[in-house]
Amino acid sequence: MEVISQSFVRLAGDSSGDVYYVFFKDSDNGSLRLVNSSDLAYLDDMDDSVSSLSVPADNGSDDKPSVIPLEPVDVTEETVRRFWRMDVTAWELAEKGLFPFSDEFKRYPPTEDDIFGLIENAGRRKSFVALSLWCACYCEMNNSLFFLQFFDQNFSLITFIDSIVQAVGCFEPDIDDWTFLEDLKASYLTYRDNPLTLMKTEDPLFSRMMELFYARAHFSSSAQAEAPLYASRLEDALRSDNPALWRLYAYAYYGGNDFVPCDWKKSEKALLKLYGLRHNPRYRKDMCYEAANSLGYIYYSHRVGNPDYAKAFKYFSYAAEHGMIEATYKLFDMLSKGHGVAKDYGRAWQLISRLHSIIGEDELKYPDVALRMGYCYRDGIGVEVDRETALEYFVRAQNSLRHRLKNEPQFGDEVVMKNIKAAIDSLKDGNLHNGKTC
Repeated sequence: MEVISQSFVRLAGDSSGDVYYVFFKDSDNGSLRLVNSSDLAYLDDMDDSVSSLSVPADNGSDDKPSVIPLEPVDVTEETVRRFWRMDVTAWELAEKGLFPFSDEFKRYPPTEDDIFGLIENAGRRKSFVALSLWCACYCEMNNSLFFLQFFDQNFSLITFIDSIVQAVGCFEPDIDDWTFLEDLKASYLTYRDNPLTLMKTEDPLFSRMMELFYARAHFSSSAQAEAPLYASRLEDALRSDNPALWRLYAYAYYGGNDFVPCDWKKSEKALLKLYGLRHNPRYRKDMCYEAANSLGYIYYSHRVGNPDYAKAFKYFSYAAEHGMIEATYKLFDMLSKGHGVAKDYGRAWQLISRLHSIIGEDELKYPDVALRMGYCYRDGIGVEVDRETALEYFVRAQNSLRHRLKNEPQFGDEVVMKNIKAAIDSLKDGNLHNGKTC
């Protein structure tokens, strides 16, 4: 990452200490984003961070970054509106001690007129940096609770703003054709009254619109009434030529969601289409790896009939070969149990121990891997039996899974927790019987 801001901005400190923000440019793709100091482990204190980071000039100054303390300021609605319209940029506000993350700014979400003004001023300024930072500020505020009510009442407008953010993320900093903003406005006017009904599947934003509509359901009772229409648009998605829409369809029915029931057959159909693209150079391969992993689960867990271990092993092997963590520990399950393949404790241990060393203690993936490491030490799968080490891994798995359930629960976590508890109980009883893996 390359720091591009001429200044850090300090927000008033609370019991957890001061918070600092800095603008970064991704050296790989040129995208701009804002980073909170709490996300930067190496920022021990402000003075050290200023002296250790080099910053190219962007405002005519060759000085190192300066600290701008945010003193209490009475932010008027007009000031916020001027920012949304880009009459004033984030840089210009920061120079005055104002920052678009403050609570005062969150009182006034953008209106349609504000976004039309943004398009006009961005086209006039022709500053990729200014527009990128506008998008970064918007996205930061969009993650806050202040947008919930705004989101429900302005679904079409949110979708429109998202189209701008998405487009900016796809452009290079030296963009010279700014007509894309007017094109996005014209598109918005065609679907403004009802995006779910009027937006065409070939619209680049269709997939994002469906995701936003689904997210809206979590805090909007009105969205539930449109569930049949959502299901109908999913069918349109599967009939399209867009693999991203096939993926949307596949994972809507993979376990179901708030609008459609679980339907493993429908999910399987879309996942097979995605897997079929693995040799096509035009498409992203990560969707193929993900689809193979999900197909492995469908066939392993007999979600479309009896277990088909041969198919499960085939798809898990392909996904694991391309770095899918879940597929790797499911191969361990198959090898340690002899499901669809000859039982091979040595290879099973090799897979899971290597995976454990790769992921470290990642809170999202660690519970599943630690559970299986515990099985190895409890049951002697590729290693000598060691009850104490087995219990350590089971307890680590349990603690990590509790964290995951609290912060980012995943499909099947209840089963994983049940298996962890059973594994711990098996050692408490002094037994060394084989445990079941999920």
